[in-house]
Amino acid sequence: MCSGNPELEKGSLSELTKRICFRLVLAYNLLPSKIPTMPFTAADLTAFWTDPAQMGIAPRTRAQMALEGLVIPEDFEDFSEIEHLEALMKLLLKPAKVPHGMHGALREVASYVISAKSQIRIDGARMLVLYYIRVGRTLEPADMQWPVIKNFVEQWKALKEKKKADIGIPPKLTKDKQIYKWLEQMSQYLSTYFGVRDAPYTYLTRPDVLPPAVHGPRVIDQPYSEEYTSIEQEMTARVSHDHTLGRSDNATLFQLIEKSVQGHNVAETIAPFKRGLDGRGAFLAIKDQHAGRAVWDRNVKEANLRLQTGTWSGTTGTTLLQHSAMQRRAYTMIAEAAEQVPAEVPGARQRVTYYLDSLKTDNPKMLAGMANIEQDEANKRVSFEDSVTYLLPFDPVAAKSSKAKGLGVNVSSTTTKPGGGVAKGTTGVELRWHEPKHLATLTQEQKKELQVWKSNQPKGEGGLKRKSGKAKTNEQFKKAWLASTKATTTLMEAMSDSHDAQMELMNFKLASMAGGMASGGVPGVLPPAAKVGAATGFHPGMYGPPPYGPPPMFQQVDPFAAQTEKARVAALNFKSILKPAPKKAAP
Repeated sequence: MCSGNPELEKGSLSELTKRICFRLVLAYNLLPSKIPTMPFTAADLTAFWTDPAQMGIAPRTRAQMALEGLVIPEDFEDFSEIEHLEALMKLLLKPAKVPHGMHGALREVASYVISAKSQIRIDGARMLVLYYIRVGRTLEPADMQWPVIKNFVEQWKALKEKKKADIGIPPKLTKDKQIYKWLEQMSQYLSTYFGVRDAPYTYLTRPDVLPPAVHGPRVIDQPYSEEYTSIEQEMTARVSHDHTLGRSDNATLFQLIEKSVQGHNVAETIAPFKRGLDGRGAFLAIKDQHAGRAVWDRNVKEANLRLQTGTWSGTTGTTLLQHSAMQRRAYTMIAEAAEQVPAEVPGARQRVTYYLDSLKTDNPKMLAGMANIEQDEANKRVSFEDSVTYLLPFDPVAAKSSKAKGLGVNVSSTTTKPGGGVAKGTTGVELRWHEPKHLATLTQEQKKELQVWKSNQPKGEGGLKRKSGKAKTNEQFKKAWLASTKATTTLMEAMSDSHDAQMELMNFKLASMAGGMASGGVPGVLPPAAKVGAATGFHPGMYGPPPYGPPPMFQQVDPFAAQTEKARVAALNFKSILKPAPKKAAP
């Protein structure tokens, strides 16, 4: 492969060519894991190092780099840290003195020129080679083109930023949480948690220890294969478990799992793996024992039962939105289970069929909407979400709920833009009233613009305050409160009048009794002549001489009549206020 190379004729590069040939042969014989399917030739290496579109270094500098041990891209494995590459650059910029002349006197050597641009590209190539080694990709000339290197460097920097970010504590497994749901949450958490090998911890929880034997072709100008969508996904599937640093990642994984299941009976499942800090073994044990095939089969059965037998009539408190959410959840359960066990996931049309069959309602608007969906074969009949969106405005339960609340949903805005819809400000905020929880999500600029808009709205026209069904209720309450206050005042006045009349009558009687006792009579007893309708005889010595003539008919004279009548009237007035008004008879 090295024979016939024109560089052999150049004396200054003959030693370099020998080194290149030696390294290529070494790659074939001693490093079989790195054998490329289309290996670098001497011409490919020259282009990689000296082409201005690639590394762009001078031939003299390249020769010196080869003397320092950097001949082919695979040699970057020996310069795995940035400090190693920086040390090489220092040697190039200030090389060691060399002996000269008969006496071996040391003399200075001119610096080996290498631009800042070349240094940046060489560092990018170093990181890409280490990534390829990490995922087991054998190098080809096309894998080390600058567009690929550039895209990788951008993605690798983003990954490093993710690794620095604080993602919080792992999800806690509680007694009211299903274990298979916790496993999903834990897997999602681990996909954002990077270990010492710069790979997501999900590389330890994948089903297979060994990565796929065949590495597919790369996406054009991207460092990852076509079967993946990012370098994170590729590392999850292909990073090996037998690396020296893999043990450290595995121990950290066990600690995360132990913290998550503490206090749950699942902690007994991972106890055998604590001694060896085997995080992968603990995760798979939980998955096999508590989220195995039996669990997924049960979920599929329950979800199918819900899809095929669940109904909604529109006569209960369940809204169509809630019923649709249950249908959606059942479908999601089947789709998730299908990734674990064989399960038939309903197609788009079958899913809408289940939905329409579950609507057991006689509401005319709902029936008309369902008929429209049946006829729309191009869109709603094969789209569950479109069907739900179309039917929601016809929900009788939601309509009744809105009607029961008076005016229904609170009016958020009366400002519209031409053509309909709510007007928006320069910051994109809708110029309307916002719920507090929605207001908290706005930016400071949007809040300021919204505040300025509110301050410019005329009072009394709905600009400063939202209008709702509560306004009418508040007005009614105010009127009722005023009427109640007036009735209470009238009642108190009647009570006061009745009390005063009774007290006046009592005081008058007491005064009369006191006067009778002073004149020698019996207290509180009228004289016999005062009895009603009585014709009395003469009793000597009691009331003076008897009258002459026939005995007259004396009428009763009640000295307390005026006071008694006044008290009676006041009592009747008080009683009439307390007595409820009679109900009107039905016509």
